[in-house]
Amino acid sequence: MLKMKPHLADSQISWWCSGSFPIPVSNGGYKKLVLWLLAFVVVVDVGTYSYYRGSVISPFHSEQEVNPTTYHIELSKGKLYDNGQVSVHAYLNVGTP
Repeated sequence: MLKMKPHLADSQISWWCSGSFPIPVSNGGYKKLVLWLLAFVVVVDVGTYSYYRGSVISPFHSEQEVNPTTYHIELSKGKLYDNGQVSVHAYLNVGTP
């Protein structure tokens, strides 16, 4: 990154991000910053898990088994051609994409 933008080497932000300078925050402020970041990460993590799996905030979708190693593939739009070829549309409707 510094090869593309060498002026960032003199920036205090890049020094703070690399750990060369201490962050100019008091211990109490640092603790508040860390707790706010933790809360943000937990909300985003739990929210996305609930959205994709539907089992944290909303009721668990028990009719659809959700397992990262089990897939449920559905076939639709099946066509049989005169020459013997078969065409189907396959898609994953349960499991990890």
